[in-house]
Amino acid sequence: MRAQNRLAAPGRRAGGAAGLTGTGYWVPELIDLAGGVPLFGKTARRAPRLTWPELLAADPDVVIAVPAGDSPAGRREIAGFLEVAAGRGLRALRESRLYLLDAEPLLLRAGPRLLQGLEALAEAIHPEAFRLGQEGSALQPVRP
Repeated sequence: MRAQNRLAAPGRRAGGAAGLTGTGYWVPELIDLAGGVPLFGKTARRAPRLTWPELLAADPDVVIAVPAGDSPAGRREIAGFLEVAAGRGLRALRESRLYLLDAEPLLLRAGPRLLQGLEALAEAIHPEAFRLGQEGSALQPVRP
């Protein structure tokens, strides 16, 4: 029996306001391969939009945040997410299991770098079992 963590992935900006999305297409399968359980999204489907109440009700063990690039807007988006998550007691934040991931090259494009994305997911979901060199480079822990 393998341990499984629940995972949510806040998504990119939509319509000028920070938006929460789940995962879609091949990313839920990668989460499963990394030993997690994708809470929001199904393989071969578009990523669903989420609300804060949905995210808080699921209270995931791990959150992978994908900011809108390494820009002032992306940093503001993550700061806003942290403020709301901390104020509402999100478990992943309380237990220091919130990560930023540069998903564009690692998860959102079909290609050989998907393996690096899988490694990053495995390190985030099971840090006690995987040290594959992604944390600190493609995968950045967020410590409030």
